Amino acid sequence: MNGLASKVTTAACLLACCLASARTSWSKPQTAAEEHVQRGQELQKAGDLRGAAEEYRAAIRMDPRDVPAHTRLGLVLEIAGRLNEARAECERAVELQPKSADGHTCLGIALRESGKLAGAISQFRRVVELNPGAASAHEDLGAALELEGKFAEAIAELRKALAIAPDRASAWNAVGWLYATASDEKFRDGKKALECAQRAVELSGGQAAYILDTLAEAYFANGDVDRAIETEERAIALDPNDPAYAIQKEKFKAAKNRRG
Repeated sequence: MNGLASKVTTAACLLACCLASARTSWSKPQTAAEEHVQRGQELQKAGDLRGAAEEYRAAIRMDPRDVPAHTRLGLVLEIAGRLNEARAECERAVELQPKSADGHTCLGIALRESGKLAGAISQFRRVVELNPGAASAHEDLGAALELEGKFAEAIAELRKALAIAPDRASAWNAVGWLYATASDEKFRDGKKALECAQRAVELSGGQAAYILDTLAEAYFANGDVDRAIETEERAIALDPNDPAYAIQKEKFKAAKNRRG
């Protein structure tokens, strides 16, 4: 795949962020706007992101200062690739509530997806300041630092995520990808890449295509091209609509052919 960016921007990851954000434990909505946000959450869980966005917009019309509605709408728009609109919603959330970790996360994702890594890193650092005990905060920061080529700091942040949540498959995956693909060879470590990727696969039950892709890359980094191809085929079977996995497989096959 084309670097870590493609491994941290999937709709599934963004949707998980949506569902993890604030106001998920209501026993009963208190206002009409909250009712719309709650219905939006339910539609998200059902996979109806368009319907969810409509509910969040309805909430904002009723209460323009509803921070969770702006945040969730921003994340749904990010999934749809409407980054300028998403950024506007996230910026509004942060403006309304400067200490909203979810708002800063939302804005960080929008900036990262737009290629504005310095701005994204700044937002993710703010999330860590606001919520230092959140594994996701350290993972988001670590992933952005990796994209920026700041590998030592990236590893440190990802290790912090794992210290907080040792069974966090996505963090193991991110570390594994870094060790397998870092542009600075002094940070490459095939053995560590394989260990991390295998742990991520174990924790995910082997059912996440992007994690199997990392395992395939780790096998490739260790010279085991046959296993790399086999593992990439498993990733393709799980997510046949993502062309990046087919590209990876062709890369491995070309390397095998060159070796004869």
